[in-house]
Order: sequence, then structure tokens, then C-alpha cells
Amino acid sequence: MEEAQAAGSVASGNTEEDWHVYEVLCKDIRMDDPGDVDVTTSLRSEIAALQYKRDRLQTDLEEMRSQVRSRDQRCLELQAEAEQLREQSARQGAIVASLKKRVHELEERERAWHAERGRQEMQMQTAIREVRYNEEKVKELEARVRNLEMDLSGEEQKKESARLQLQDFVRRLSIALGADISDYSHVSPETLVHKATELVQETSRLKSKSHNLDDTLRTLEMDLRTCRENLERTIADRESLQRQTASQILEIDRLRQEKESLEMQQRVIERELNELKEKLSLTNRTLGNATGSISQQESMICQLRDELKAKDERIQRLQADNKHTLESLAIILSTPSSKWNPFVKN
Repeated sequence: MEEAQAAGSVASGNTEEDWHVYEVLCKDIRMDDPGDVDVTTSLRSEIAALQYKRDRLQTDLEEMRSQVRSRDQRCLELQAEAEQLREQSARQGAIVASLKKRVHELEERERAWHAERGRQEMQMQTAIREVRYNEEKVKELEARVRNLEMDLSGEEQKKESARLQLQDFVRRLSIALGADISDYSHVSPETLVHKATELVQETSRLKSKSHNLDDTLRTLEMDLRTCRENLERTIADRESLQRQTASQILEIDRLRQEKESLEMQQRVIERELNELKEKLSLTNRTLGNATGSISQQESMICQLRDELKAKDERIQRLQADNKHTLESLAIILSTPSSKWNPFVKN
């Protein structure tokens, strides 16, 4: 019977291996009654599910493979593109290096151009300053030319005026020399020299006469100067005498005023002396009266001193009596009562 049951379980798919496979595959599935479940059906359903999963996974795998192939293709394309980019980068690096070199050259040329421009500007400023300086010099020279033209015209005018003055001088000289000349522009120098010689001789004669007169005049001036000095000395002596007289008059007036003031002071002093004498006599009388009263007061003071001395003696005697009495009382009070009887004489 056991063999028949085993054969029936094999036919129905309930062998231990089937259950082991079922437990492995369906270990996460809980069942209320494992004996009631058809293992083959469950396995078939699980196999179908697994086949579906396998198909889906194969589909996913194919998709992943296609994606990997596409990614590989993309990687190859990217590598080729990267190579192209590297080549392009190398070309661009070379171009950039050449451009940098060109830029450096252009910067050098620009700096050189700026330096040249600065030099040109400095030269232009220098040229402008020189042009301004030259313009100022031109203006100054034009002003000097105008001044020179004005001076030239002035000199020509002066020349003309000098010529006219010379002609006038010749005319006046001719008139002064006494020459009868009709045309002063054609005067002969010999005539003027002859006239001038005559005038010189006359002048020398007049000079000698003038020298004689000058000597006489100097002598008279010396005498006059001596007289003037004597007169000035006399005037000075008179002025000094007048000053001395005025000072003496002032001194006399001052002495007279001092005399009057001294007389007034003497009268005042005499009046004060009389007043002092009267005061002295009055004081002497008052002093005599005071001396008499002082002697009376001194006698009274002596009398009062005697009385005071007598009173002091009486007071001392009374004090001695009182002291003796007190001593007697003390002795009496210090003796015992049995020995003392006031009615018994000692």
C-alpha cells in the first residue's frame, strides 16, 4: 500500500523533490494547507512567471545591450570628436600663440606709437611755444620798428629844427657881429672869423678891465666884511648886555618877591610868637595853680597813707586777736568734757 501511495504521489507530482523545489521557489508564499495545493500547478505558474520575468529580463538585456552598443558607438563618436577637438584645439592653440605674438607685436607697436606720439606732442608743444615766442618777438620787433620809425621821424624833425636853429644862430651871430649879410645861408666863414677875432680882442680888453674892477670890488667886499663883522660883534655884545640886563632885572624881581614873602613870613612868625608867649604865660599860670593843687593833693595823699597805715595796723592787731581767740577755742574744744567746767576757772 505504501508503494501504491508513493506511485500515486509521483503521478500527482507530490514527491519530496517536488516539495523541496516548491519550498525553494515558494518559500516566501504562505499557505494555509500545503497538502491541498497542487505542486505541479504552482510550479507551472511559477515557471510561467519566471519565464515571463526571463523574457522581460532578456528584453531588458537586449535593450541594455542595444543601449550599450549605442553608448559604445556614441563613445567612439565622442572619441573621434574628441580627437577632432584635440586637433582643432592644437590648431587653435597654434593660432592663439600666433595671435598672442601678433597682439604682443601690436602692443609693442602701439607703445612705440604712443611714445612717438608723446614725442611728437612734446615737439608740437615746443614748436607752439617757439611760435608763440616768435610771435611775441615779432610783435616786440614790430613795436621797436614803430618806435624806431617814430624816433627816425623825430630825429628828422630835430635835424630840420637844428638846421633852422643853425641858420637862425648864424643870422643872429651875423647881426651880433655887425655883418651886413643879405643871405644867411651863404655866409663866408672868414667874415665870421674876422668878426669873432675882433670880438675876442674886445672881450679880452673888457675882461682885463673886469679883472681890475673885480680886484677893487674884492677889496671893498673885504672892507665891508670887516665892517659887517665888527657890526655883528657889536650887535652880539649889545644883545648879550641886554640878556644880562634882563636876567638881572628878573633876578631883582625874584629877590623883591622873596623879600616880600620873607617879610610876610616874619610878620606871621611874630604873630605866632606873640600867641605862643600868651599861651606860655597862660600855661605858667595854669601850671602854678596845678602845682598848688598837686601839693594839696600830695598832703592829702600822705594823710590818707597814714590813715591807711593805722587801719592796716588795727586790722593786723584784730587778726592777731582773732587768731589767738580761735587758738584758745580750739584748745578748749580739744580738752575732755570731764575736765572742763565752764564755771570753774583754771
